[in-house]
Amino acid sequence: MGMLFDHGVDALVALTNSHMLMRMFSMPPSPYGIFSQMVAATPFYFVTLEQYYTGEMNFPAINGVEEGSIVILACSIVTGWIGNVKFWT
Repeated sequence: MGMLFDHGVDALVALTNSHMLMRMFSMPPSPYGIFSQMVAATPFYFVTLEQYYTGEMNFPAINGVEEGSIVILACSIVTGWIGNVKFWT
């Protein structure tokens, strides 16, 4: 039950992070936005499938979930400090 809850929350965080990046970059609703959300969610689901079939979850030295969250946090802080229009355009 714990794994189900943990991975469910991780799936929501992956989609929320990609939505935050879309808003941060001022991307309008388009197929590119849907593609960016798929790019964020697809690795999560493949890792979960791998763990389901092999029984273990192996992460590389650079993990996209942890390091990606740190990069998104840094981008959010810089964007909040400077402003998205001034910084990203």
